[in-house]
Amino acid sequence: MQTPPPHPVFALIVAAGRGTRAGGSIPKQWQMLAGQRVIDRSIAAFAAHSRVDAIAVVLHPGDMAEAEGFQAQGYLVAAGGADRAASVRNGLAILPDQGTVLVHDAARPCVTAQVIDGVLDALATAKAAAPGLAVTDALWRGAEGTVEGTQDRAGLYA
Repeated sequence: MQTPPPHPVFALIVAAGRGTRAGGSIPKQWQMLAGQRVIDRSIAAFAAHSRVDAIAVVLHPGDMAEAEGFQAQGYLVAAGGADRAASVRNGLAILPDQGTVLVHDAARPCVTAQVIDGVLDALATAKAAAPGLAVTDALWRGAEGTVEGTQDRAGLYA
């Protein structure tokens, strides 16, 4: 479809979490993935997309030393809040009042142009949209530490 939205499209990249479940000495958005930081890969996906007009990055208050580098690349920067919702609100506050906003977690660096297009296309007819990727991995059911069988993946999305 690729009908342009009536207003500019902003990518709001949220990187204010600590990412402790990923392990390591630094949050996952700052870890290296194939020679590039995870956050940089996430931003690059939106920066390269022809339908995205501007990018804003929300950083953990403890990571604001990184802000200057992002601002030098032309990105808006906000400090994160106490939780993800507050961080998103802080990011929205630095964006213009008119526009379409795509909220994306910096720690998800493998977003594709197809996924971005799918969300933008859905927004042509809906007030909100989120991508849903079909579950393709095997799912196992278990109880008390024992595998009891597989789970049908039909109709499951991540």
